[in-house]
Amino acid sequence: MKSQVSLTKAMSAYILPVLALIFISYPTISLSSEDEFDFGFEDSEENKDQRPLEKKSSPFKIDLNGNITLKSSRQIGSPKRWNYLGPSLKLKGSLNTPYAFLKFDGDSEFNLAFKIEKDDETFSKKHLPKSRLREIYVQKSFGKHTIYLGKKIVVWGKADALVITDVLTPKDNSLLLLTDIEKSRTGQLLFEWDFYLKNIELNLYAIPFPLYNLYPDQGHPYGLPLNYTVKNQGEFTKKEQNSEGALRINYESDWGSTAFLLASIHNRDSVLETINIFDLSFQEKHERYLFLGLTMDIALKKMLLKTEMAYEKEKLTQTYTEFFGQQIPTVAKQNVLSLMGGVDYNHNRWGNWIFEISGSKIEKWSHLLLMSFSKNFLNEDLKLSASITFYDHLKNPSLSASSSYRINDSLKATLSSTLIDIQKPLDSNPMLSGLSEMDQIGLEIKYLF
Repeated sequence: MKSQVSLTKAMSAYILPVLALIFISYPTISLSSEDEFDFGFEDSEENKDQRPLEKKSSPFKIDLNGNITLKSSRQIGSPKRWNYLGPSLKLKGSLNTPYAFLKFDGDSEFNLAFKIEKDDETFSKKHLPKSRLREIYVQKSFGKHTIYLGKKIVVWGKADALVITDVLTPKDNSLLLLTDIEKSRTGQLLFEWDFYLKNIELNLYAIPFPLYNLYPDQGHPYGLPLNYTVKNQGEFTKKEQNSEGALRINYESDWGSTAFLLASIHNRDSVLETINIFDLSFQEKHERYLFLGLTMDIALKKMLLKTEMAYEKEKLTQTYTEFFGQQIPTVAKQNVLSLMGGVDYNHNRWGNWIFEISGSKIEKWSHLLLMSFSKNFLNEDLKLSASITFYDHLKNPSLSASSSYRINDSLKATLSSTLIDIQKPLDSNPMLSGLSEMDQIGLEIKYLF
């Protein structure tokens, strides 16, 4: 485990000084601001500069952009408290050379809320700052082949509410229901080989050290209590890392695309097994299972029809058993069937709409219903968005709303709120009812560069 962590640190320690040296020698940086994703209601994470290079330009080209954000988030449920208060820095870019293409994406947060709320001192120091390298990989293309090596985000599906086929890349679930799938993605350590043949694209993946979903640290308002003992926690959670492999076959045509997915991977979710309930000791488990998936997208003018299907054979899942009136976490290997169908609609006058219904079946079905809307006003300086998600029942809604105003090309302010009301949780997920206390409001002032 230590050798794998040191490997990642060594990669960062080697690549970042090289970037700095090239940056000094070839100061040709193009700065750009974030683009918008046509079918969503949040800003896209991807940003590409399409301007061609000048004839006499340097063979090295650096694209660098990011933002500095002042963030505040307050929980207005019970208890009332600050969840975030402080600045954050995001830096992303690419280096294009005659030999290869390098991309990186990282951020660092300085959250003073835990110190202000007098949370555990050891925990609060982890967030002053808390840094994350979201992506860093090298890309090389030759003929009909492209290879990638490093920490990379792989998007297998377009579901916005429930993960169906997007299983290769881990998620950062530190904010639980208070963030969406797109923003929660973080990179996976992998080697990827892409091969293109007419309308068919083959993607092969080799993952030597799988990374799993991230969750709130112990002591966090959304995390496990400090008196719990959890073994095998951390980014590399298994004592012995087992490699993974995956294959994606994608067919594209004028009407859309269809992809078949096959993978031998470990469960990305954190599954806890009780060791001793009396001393509150548990262990985190990840075990291999077989994944089969299918995605299909059909483009109809301003509308995108999408569907996803997945079958996971003997996947390790979280179960519960009752012990003197308490729900005790246990584990079980079960076959999981998941389905999703939805529509993304984009119109200049009527705005952007997303309708999506998804569900998964282990012993019985659980489902989610998502409806969202966003629209730009005032020459696209003002953006209003709202979404509502129902968890398993119409009595379990989560409502999110936000308004963003672009003050100028570099400055933007966003006001957001999230209200959660879980009245009828499922017996298979007793933790769901606790989310009703997580209503919050937030304000961000973002400077783009």
